[in-house]
Amino acid sequence: MERATTHPKKRFGQHFLRDEKILSRIADACGATPRDTIVEIGAGEGTLTTLLARRAGSVIAIEKDRDLIPILRAQCAKNTNITIVQADALRFDPHQRGVKPGFILCGNIPYYLTGAIMRIALEQWPKAKRIVFTLQEEVAQRICAKPGNLSILGVLTQILATPRIVGNIKKGSFWPVPKVDSAILTLEPKIPMPQHAYAAVKTVVRAGFSHPRKRCASNLSSELGVDQTVVANAFASLHIRIDARAQDLSPDQWIGISTLLKPRVP
Repeated sequence: MERATTHPKKRFGQHFLRDEKILSRIADACGATPRDTIVEIGAGEGTLTTLLARRAGSVIAIEKDRDLIPILRAQCAKNTNITIVQADALRFDPHQRGVKPGFILCGNIPYYLTGAIMRIALEQWPKAKRIVFTLQEEVAQRICAKPGNLSILGVLTQILATPRIVGNIKKGSFWPVPKVDSAILTLEPKIPMPQHAYAAVKTVVRAGFSHPRKRCASNLSSELGVDQTVVANAFASLHIRIDARAQDLSPDQWIGISTLLKPRVP
């Protein structure tokens, strides 16, 4: 296996996965066939990239760190179906690369980029057939949480996709060794909501979570400028306890509240 000749950079959140069994498990989770295109975020040393190329028709490998590009090219030199792109994934335009709906998205995501990558992948990019992310175990659990333990990230992700943890990765599988364990998370995107409807739901969810320890109904009334009686009636019609907190509501209930309250979207 190729070894990086540059020191991992903290500003990029670099932790290279070196366990071949885990790498194969991630590649298998993508479920790619020779008809598929895979977009890989954070290709790094290219160890996963070459495994993906054996399964998919083509792989677009995105890497932000210029110093890793020569290593990545050397690792992938024998694979003619890999396109290496030196770019920031947050600014990468899949349309310019001919990426069409039905592609597969894969990547090892640093903690500080999780929310941004999720938003871009699920809200802005063409609809993927499947998304497979390696990310911190705690974050993966938050994304897959049930009502009672939900967060903004969990709610908005579950509105747009069905998440599932399909494997756990011990921190010792990475170099350098991170402080926490990771998980393999798959996301099956749902049929996209109309843009205006999703924007309204986001507005309601953010208002509801504005003060997590307070009652969700109170947050919605104060943040959205809606009369408390109107909010109470909406909760009653959706069979939601009036004293419920934001973390207690399911994604479907948030959609229902948005439909009833019809918030103004910024």
